[in-house]
Amino acid sequence: MPLTYADPPEIRVTMRATLTGKLPETVVTSLGAHDVTCNSAWRETGEWWKGESEKDFYRVHGDDGFAAIIGRDLDTKEWRLYQLSD
Repeated sequence: MPLTYADPPEIRVTMRATLTGKLPETVVTSLGAHDVTCNSAWRETGEWWKGESEKDFYRVHGDDGFAAIIGRDLDTKEWRLYQLSD
């Protein structure tokens, strides 16, 4: 069962260039560093009427069993861990 954070913790992410743009390559959380592959990516506008900024989201997984949804705030450039999957 996935663990969704009410207050997503900040993380570090390194990106790699691809033919279609940049995708997450490494995710560093309090659990350690994980080399990842991106399964899907999307953008959400959030509650723009409340001043919430747009975010890019990525569903990622690693060979070590790490699976998560991570997101980047387009205004602050901060990365956060939104969901851990099992």
